[in-house]
Amino acid sequence: MQYTRKSFFKIFWVGWSTLTKRVIRDLETIRSLLLKAEASREAFPCESAEEIYNAVLLSDAGLIEARFAPPTMPTAAMILRLTWQGHDFLDAARNETIWNIAKEKFLKPGISWTFSIVFDFLKAEAQRQLGQALGCPPNQ
Repeated sequence: MQYTRKSFFKIFWVGWSTLTKRVIRDLETIRSLLLKAEASREAFPCESAEEIYNAVLLSDAGLIEARFAPPTMPTAAMILRLTWQGHDFLDAARNETIWNIAKEKFLKPGISWTFSIVFDFLKAEAQRQLGQALGCPPNQ
C-alpha cells in the first residue's frame, strides 16, 4: 500500500490521539518508575501504556536512559538506568512525608504545574527538613 501525506497524517493522528486519551503525565507513575529503576540491577520493561508514556517523558526530561520501540510512538519501553538528574529528583522525592506534601500541593484539580516547579519544591522542602534536623533556623 502506498501512503500519501494525507493518509500518513490520518494514521499518525489516530494513533497519537488514542495514545494521549489513555494516558497522562502522572507524578505517582514517574516516582514509581524512578524507584524501580534505582532498585533494579538491570534494564526492565514498562508494563503498561501509562508506564510507557511516562517513561518517554522521563527520557525527554533527561531523568532516565531508555529504549523505545518503535521510536516515534512507542508501544514498548525498556528502562536502562537513572541519569544523574534522575538520581537527584529521586533523592528529593524519596521521603514519603515530603512526597505527600508535594502531592497535596500540586495534585489537585485546577492546579497547573510543571515538572521543574515540582522538582524545585521537593528540593526546597528537603532542604527545609534537613535544616530542621540539623537545628538550623529557617530562612526568612
